[in-house]
Amino acid sequence: MSTIFYQDDDVLRVEQLHITVKKKNRVMRTIVKDIGFRIKKGETLAIVGESGSGKSVTSLAILGLLPKSLCIQSGNIFFQHKNIVSMTEKERKKFRGKGIGFVFQDYRGSFTPFFKIGKQMTEVIKTHERCSQKEAKEKVLDALDKVDLPSTRIWNSYPFELSGGQLQRTALATAMILKPSLLIADEPTTALDVCTVQKIMDHITKLKEENDCSILLITHDIGLALQRADWIAVMYGGRILELAKASQLRQHPYHPYTKLLLQSRPSIIKHKDTLVTIPGEPGLIYENGCPFALRCPIKEPVCLKEPLKRTSINNDHDITCHVAQAHLIKESVISI
Repeated sequence: MSTIFYQDDDVLRVEQLHITVKKKNRVMRTIVKDIGFRIKKGETLAIVGESGSGKSVTSLAILGLLPKSLCIQSGNIFFQHKNIVSMTEKERKKFRGKGIGFVFQDYRGSFTPFFKIGKQMTEVIKTHERCSQKEAKEKVLDALDKVDLPSTRIWNSYPFELSGGQLQRTALATAMILKPSLLIADEPTTALDVCTVQKIMDHITKLKEENDCSILLITHDIGLALQRADWIAVMYGGRILELAKASQLRQHPYHPYTKLLLQSRPSIIKHKDTLVTIPGEPGLIYENGCPFALRCPIKEPVCLKEPLKRTSINNDHDITCHVAQAHLIKESVISI
């Protein structure tokens, strides 16, 4: 992979991260391979890919919340220049919530059903800050106001009394109430209608600007990533196949998987009788070469034999593809 150099404005920096499945202290298989990216202050990075690509597992590793069946085999995760991998669980608890806020994909599971919202949000504040009950309540009501919710009613409501959109905005308000430096939003728009999706993303953008924080957005929707992110990392089979600025990825995608994701987006402007689909079975991963090789329409024999190496095209674009790399080398030779 390309080397990630330390920079002062890095909020999050992930280096050569490998996550494995273990059983009885034996490594069974690697599910996340050689992941590396950085997020600077005020930036949004979106990780895009199909289910099973390793997006959520990567975010759990950053939070120090991997299940016992998984472990970080190698690599580093630096949050504000402190290595999360080498921290104790007690140290991780201090920055979780305060330094890194998170909105889980199952936002209904973020709240205990038999406690009112106000009590639960107050506990979040009191876990990390010393303040009176009155001060905590004022902070909670203010946080709910910022996501355009009727704060007093939400304060007195149980989670099951709220709609999906209301509960998601409440989860977002809870994640941002401590003004973290980084927000991890794992599929924050799951099971919401199109209008509510845009409202949720508008609130995330507004809170990001108000708190001058960074965002790690996990999503299946590459269209949403293009609209909202500064950088996009495309994952498949536990690897980052392409990483670029959103504007660069929109205009010049190189990996076949990225191209197919972009082509398969439905459009209300250009009507298509048939949508482009990605060939092969979703989640079909080739272990010895490119993970997308068994589904790739332009694969070469080398894609099935040699391990992939991530290559920088320029400062704004990395790819992990034998065919694309060979094509770019050929183009550069011709231009000379």
